[in-house]
Amino acid sequence: MTSAAMNGFPDAKIPKEFKKDPYRILIVADMFQTGFDKPLLVDLFLSGAERDRLDPILDACTDIYKQLELDDQIKFKSAAKSFVRTYGFLGTDSSLWKC
Repeated sequence: MTSAAMNGFPDAKIPKEFKKDPYRILIVADMFQTGFDKPLLVDLFLSGAERDRLDPILDACTDIYKQLELDDQIKFKSAAKSFVRTYGFLGTDSSLWKC
C-alpha cells in the first residue's frame, strides 16, 4: 500500500495536510527522514501545554488504535517500541556520529 492510499491524499500535500486538525502523528519513513521536522505535539508538550490541549490529540490517536484488529495492534506496538528504542539510541549516543 502506498502512503498516498493510506493517507487519502497525495504525498506532495503531506506538509500542508499535517498542519490541519485533527493533529496527526507522522511516522517518518525514507522519503521524509531529512528536511521534515514538524513536532507539533512535541512543541505543545515541551512548552508546558495544559492537559486539556494534549489529551484530545492523544485521545483521537487512541480511538484509531482501538479500532484496529488485535493482530494490527500488536504489530503497531512492536513497531512503535522498536522505533522508540532505535531513536533513543541514535539520538543519545553521539559517538555514532563521529566518522
